[in-house]
Amino acid sequence: MTVYPFKKDQVAAANASYAEIEKEHPELQAVLVSVDSLAALRTAYPNYFLDTSAFIEMIEKTISY
Repeated sequence: MTVYPFKKDQVAAANASYAEIEKEHPELQAVLVSVDSLAALRTAYPNYFLDTSAFIEMIEKTISY
């Protein structure tokens, strides 16, 4: 995973960078997100941090019925 941080006043640059990455590397899964902290990013997108605990918990609840 590669992170390219941008400040709040750099929205246009972030969008341009995102579009360029998607165009030049269609095999990658590029995402553009806005969060107040890295912790908020981890909470919103746990799968990008290989955190499968929520998924496993849901599966365990489903099969325990």
